[in-house]
Amino acid sequence: MTNPEHPRVDPWHRDDIAASPAAERIDHPEAQPAPVAPQALEDEPGLPRIAQAAIEHYGNPFRAFLRLPDVRPDDPELVDMFRDTYVGQFASMDEIVDSLTEIATWEAEISSLAERLGISGYIILDRAGIAERVRDTWDIVPLDGALYVFMQ
Repeated sequence: MTNPEHPRVDPWHRDDIAASPAAERIDHPEAQPAPVAPQALEDEPGLPRIAQAAIEHYGNPFRAFLRLPDVRPDDPELVDMFRDTYVGQFASMDEIVDSLTEIATWEAEISSLAERLGISGYIILDRAGIAERVRDTWDIVPLDGALYVFMQ
């Protein structure tokens, strides 16, 4: 997570998170984020009351947030940090790539160029490579069959 006093400028970050159709899917197991070792923080009896209350209020998104390596359950700013960094819940890496990048625009531009050059069908985007860049840009936590995304 970034320091709020020194936000990181990232050309991959989009404020207008909108879904777009995908031409090639990357839902195979190799394209999924590496599983995070479950810490079962929410089951620990010593979990601070604020974290327990946030789990009751926000559910799985907050449980996923607690699994981030730089999140301390006793941080007094815990809920604010969650609200500031939570991007959303997604069913697959394809959905994340489609929603958080401009891949639909890139694909359209590449298709247009390929048509003009007479090489349609020979040039495609490396969706798996873009998915790797997405993993480098956002924190992605798998939990109970969903992927929860947080700004770094």
